[in-house]
Amino acid sequence: VRVDSVDKQKTKVVVAEVFSGTPAKQAGILEGDTIVAVDGKKVFLPMEAKDLIRGKIDTKVSLEILRNVRQDTLLVFVERKSITIPTVTWSIVRKDVAIGLVKIRSFSGLEPSFLRLALASLKAFEVDRIVIDLRDNSGGFVKSFFGSSAFFMKGNDTIATAVSRKSRLVYDSLYIVNALNKKDIGRFKDFKVVCLINNDT
Repeated sequence: VRVDSVDKQKTKVVVAEVFSGTPAKQAGILEGDTIVAVDGKKVFLPMEAKDLIRGKIDTKVSLEILRNVRQDTLLVFVERKSITIPTVTWSIVRKDVAIGLVKIRSFSGLEPSFLRLALASLKAFEVDRIVIDLRDNSGGFVKSFFGSSAFFMKGNDTIATAVSRKSRLVYDSLYIVNALNKKDIGRFKDFKVVCLINNDT
């Protein structure tokens, strides 16, 4: 589960996303739930909640949840497990007009091969329009970003320019060819792409 403080004035801890196959999902926690207490201790900030929720594997933690318009809280018990959150996930959100959704959570540790697999899977379903969700993506390694952007490049597109007092560096497709897989250049350039961002991107 990923928690976030969406109301900075009232500082409440809201569940932003629940990942499939995780203890939180199995316990019935839903996106939009507000966590008001962990093991009986009131929480108001995401880091407070995270520190209390994390603990020894195979032990249980109790969460008091406020859901929608309910006035009373729900008590949910979640078993602590070691989980791996995927950096890239994909789905088809509009089958009638073939629109795919690709969520990239971070460029830290992101292997371009994960994104390549997601895009190739969508292409196999004859999807030609995709939404790339970069909301809450806090960045990561430059090489991971370049490797991912290479899929959509054409010719000698420039993807970044770095200027300092002493030098000017231009990262273009030539850099990608030398540093990564030449076959990746423009592999999915025919996709129509829209990116979603927010203040935490």
